[in-house]
Amino acid sequence: MVRVLIGALALACVPTFASAQCTAPTNPATGLRLERCMRGADPYAVLRVDLGTGDLGVRVSRPSERGVDADRWAAGVDGVVAVVPAAEFAFPAFRPEGLTVGGGEAWADTRDDGGHAIVGFDNRAVAIFAPPEQLVPIESWMHDVLSGRAVLRDGVPAADCAGRGCDARPRTGVGLSADARHLVLLSIGGRGVSDPELGAMLREHGADDGLCTGDGAVSAMRVAGEYVVASSDGMPRPSAAHLAIVDQGMGALGDIRGTIRDFATNAPLLDATFSVETLDGEVVATGPVRTGDAFWQANVPVRLYRVRGRAPGYRAGCKICQVQPVGEVWCSVFPERGEGAVECEPEPRTLEVGPWPVASDAGVAPDGGVDAGRPGGRSVGCSAAAGSAGASGMPGLVLGLLLLRRRRP
Repeated sequence: MVRVLIGALALACVPTFASAQCTAPTNPATGLRLERCMRGADPYAVLRVDLGTGDLGVRVSRPSERGVDADRWAAGVDGVVAVVPAAEFAFPAFRPEGLTVGGGEAWADTRDDGGHAIVGFDNRAVAIFAPPEQLVPIESWMHDVLSGRAVLRDGVPAADCAGRGCDARPRTGVGLSADARHLVLLSIGGRGVSDPELGAMLREHGADDGLCTGDGAVSAMRVAGEYVVASSDGMPRPSAAHLAIVDQGMGALGDIRGTIRDFATNAPLLDATFSVETLDGEVVATGPVRTGDAFWQANVPVRLYRVRGRAPGYRAGCKICQVQPVGEVWCSVFPERGEGAVECEPEPRTLEVGPWPVASDAGVAPDGGVDAGRPGGRSVGCSAAAGSAGASGMPGLVLGLLLLRRRRP
């Protein structure tokens, strides 16, 4: 009931616009769906990412990679399929606004400031969304984190904007579906849109929560080496941080190794064989173990695998292991005596995090960065900007109904 009331009040403030004209979707890689569209005279592109696809991963820039454009950054990251901006930033230091973590490395000069929402990923690309009001500290599960102004929450586009969020500009948004399985990347060029309009567009393309990660000349989307939405001045622009969708079946290789031993006695099974398979059953490496210690090893593309160990008189053992681009991964298998085979599946895509404090409870004044926020605090009415009708309707009721939450897929 609370969510319905909030939605009814907020949707009344969101500007409407004509239906977009889109080309037939294409698939740049398994798990990716790209649409190229026109909204009036403004081009935009939407990339829908299935985070449950075993071969896909995400990557945010590390601190040492700041201040370069998407082309230069992508050239140094294996398997990049798509790139969008991952943060608005302070110039000339190229410091992202809001908490940022890239490739497992936290940006020491960023923090969650009570004014930005975050989308965070662990090393399996399991994602969560946290609203601006929650103060999110750096935690061990974080592999990649990006921040931005919240433009969509619980399926409701922002009914309010401030400063640069109210102007029509080229913008890039990153959205997360209600089940946190799909990531929605959207960039629009031309005249552009306001924050509320960007939130509405993300919702139309399947997002339930979303944030703005770039506007103006920095906003762009690069897919398969081509700018499907270019910078407003036609040139790739340096940025603090980028977000990449990575095909882990391309480029980077990793080392996986282990032994095959009796489950009960731990004795090496010297006549065993191993196989390394993708989650859809493709065998990428197989062979006998090394005699003496039943050791095996393979160098394979970085991704999630199902490893099997077989030996005469034993049920085939099974284990799920994630190959990393740095260092070796041990994935030993311990079959039991018997017939047939043991099956194994990846762990459920869940991520339990928090609880996190509310900014006001922690004594932190919200800080949304340059031009963010208005004197006197957050307005919950409709903004007069971006073609929407101004109103101040029922702020006490709406504030009393707003609920903080975190996404746990």
